[in-house]
Amino acid sequence: MKIDFDDISYKVTLLQKEAAAIHINPENFGITKDIISKEPMVKGGKNDYTTRVDQEIESRLKPVLLAMVDNSGFLGEETSSSGMNNRYRWVMDPTDGTAVYSLGGEYYSNSLALIDRYENEGKGDIIFGSVYQSATGRQFLMINQKLVVRELVQIDNVSSIIQRTPCLL
Repeated sequence: MKIDFDDISYKVTLLQKEAAAIHINPENFGITKDIISKEPMVKGGKNDYTTRVDQEIESRLKPVLLAMVDNSGFLGEETSSSGMNNRYRWVMDPTDGTAVYSLGGEYYSNSLALIDRYENEGKGDIIFGSVYQSATGRQFLMINQKLVVRELVQIDNVSSIIQRTPCLL
């Protein structure tokens, strides 16, 4: 199966812009920024927290990502895993930097990666990765170990040009 990285990078960018809109104005989507404990506090252990925003972003992006690459699996922080034995697997953190986000900071991101389990002599390797900083509108995109996008679109309702170097894979 040949993966069209240019198509995936375009679609992922649109998805991450949608996630950014949710991050910035969750109330427009009927979502609160409530902080939720994932698991009950274990004596002597640490508690794991999330937000309603994290849950909403992952639930919206997961089915779209799975449809992008045939027979791919998914590993996320908020929803159940699927297709863990499939060749390709999406890995997602809907809000990388939840504590910063919850406190009103701007250095948090939506992070996605696509892993090919057959690469690297069967040990697996990241073949696609995108980190989108919602508050700054910056995206860092990697395809097969190459950074292919430096700066990205502004967060608004206007289509913007994405600067990228050609990806000839």
